[in-house]
Amino acid sequence: MTTTHPPLIAALRLDVTSLEPIAGLDVRALTRMGVSRVDATMAVRLAEVYYGKTHATRLQAAARANAQSQGHSLRVLEKIEGKLAKVRNSWQIRARLCATPEHLIDATARKLIKKPPRKPRASFSHGANGWMRLAITTDKPWLKDALQRITGLSDSVTPSESAILRGFEKLGRGEASLSDVAPAPARVANVIITLDELTQIAQGAGEEIQLRATDGTVRNGADFVTERLAQQGLATLVHPRHGPVNQYRMQRFANAKQRDMALSTFPQCAHPGCTIPGTDCQADHITPWKSGGETNAGNLLPLCRYHNGLKAEHATYRRTKQGVMFIPPFADPIACRVD
Repeated sequence: MTTTHPPLIAALRLDVTSLEPIAGLDVRALTRMGVSRVDATMAVRLAEVYYGKTHATRLQAAARANAQSQGHSLRVLEKIEGKLAKVRNSWQIRARLCATPEHLIDATARKLIKKPPRKPRASFSHGANGWMRLAITTDKPWLKDALQRITGLSDSVTPSESAILRGFEKLGRGEASLSDVAPAPARVANVIITLDELTQIAQGAGEEIQLRATDGTVRNGADFVTERLAQQGLATLVHPRHGPVNQYRMQRFANAKQRDMALSTFPQCAHPGCTIPGTDCQADHITPWKSGGETNAGNLLPLCRYHNGLKAEHATYRRTKQGVMFIPPFADPIACRVD
């Protein structure tokens, strides 16, 4: 007995073989047939990749066969092409991803596609109607300190987008100068050091060790030693297996000690893939307070406002033997980790 699926289901299940009849057609030809420009653009792009002219004909045929074997839909193929958008000589990786089950494509792509090392850079551009854009990219803590001082010009202690803009505006108009703000950084960050790392730093091997602070900055062990620890705020010793051992502050203990010790495990938002610094996150109870969850380091998890809001949609976080896991409402658990 043959099962007849509704037209929508049949359309969503179209695979790589459906592209062959349109190979060589352009977007205009498909739109004349009643196809939307969005769908026509996607279909033409995929048909060109999987059926167009290429020097890698064997790998192209392998990619088609692999995609058909896995039953990948056109949307899955579009996702694969998105992964390969900036990859040169992508045919071998394309064939591998087409042979990968859909739920493993993201993880496989991360292993196969090596991101080029990022370099510090600054750019300034003019847009339409007088709009301008300034962008600075760096992994050095000085930018965080600069933003803190510029924020101070706006009479704010929190580096929000509006406060940063007001600070830049005052600076640009000549209404204030950075000398109006105390030179010492007001930033208070918890620098995470495991006991093993501390031993290596003490032995002079700090160059290879990367230390992450809860404000999103990263420094190597040697830089950390040369900095004045009192300006950095806090140092937490973390055992590799047992978690936070104790927290020390150069001047005095922080009032939010439990929150800071919770940040020693996740110096940024704990949600998989999120990089919002821990100092900009909310301290969320893994086991809710109303359900008997305690307010201690082991039950607190830093989550940005957006991902904390996901819990209202029945997503949860859970501490297991494998670590803290994000539990989506209709998908498999995902490990929370520091990227």
